[in-house]
Amino acid sequence: MQSALESACDELYNNTAIDYYEIAITYDHPSLGNDSDSTTGCNGYGMLDRFNDYLNPKNPPVGSHLLVTDYIQNGCANKGNNGSTVLNGNWQPAVVGTEFPKEVWKNGGIHEVLHNCLDKSVIEDYDSTYIDESHHDLGKVYCGGLANNTSPMSTGYENDAADRGHCSDGCVFEQAYTTNLTSCTVESIDQIANQY
Repeated sequence: MQSALESACDELYNNTAIDYYEIAITYDHPSLGNDSDSTTGCNGYGMLDRFNDYLNPKNPPVGSHLLVTDYIQNGCANKGNNGSTVLNGNWQPAVVGTEFPKEVWKNGGIHEVLHNCLDKSVIEDYDSTYIDESHHDLGKVYCGGLANNTSPMSTGYENDAADRGHCSDGCVFEQAYTTNLTSCTVESIDQIANQY
């Protein structure tokens, strides 16, 4: 997960108004999961809510706080919409499960952290073509190469969001993944970083 996050952060650092990032790792185990989480995941009072409750009294620093867990398959995060983005001086929780293959959860970790950074209202103010329905529209399936690789923001949504939005190439999903961000993701983060 660290190398995947470093790749995404480097890409944003080199191509946006973001002038600093730090990835800190702790091996504290908050013991938030249980065997039923694999099916309930993030819904209701799930892993994200428990992680938020765990972090809140600790007064965590500004930024995205990602819990990587083997209790769930999918991921979830608080969205940075309406000014609650981590680029606006807030902290937000995110969770990603590791039950799927490594390529999926590496992209999933980037995906969930970016939800914490993205503010749909700011992006829409600049160019509503980036997003049709959700943050996931900033991703795509890249055409060509050895396989049609899915970008982080469309991971988990390959068969719907990858065909929407400004960056879509209209490729068929081939169960392949890349940590490379789309230009729509990078430009949207840049707009938000400049706004705040």
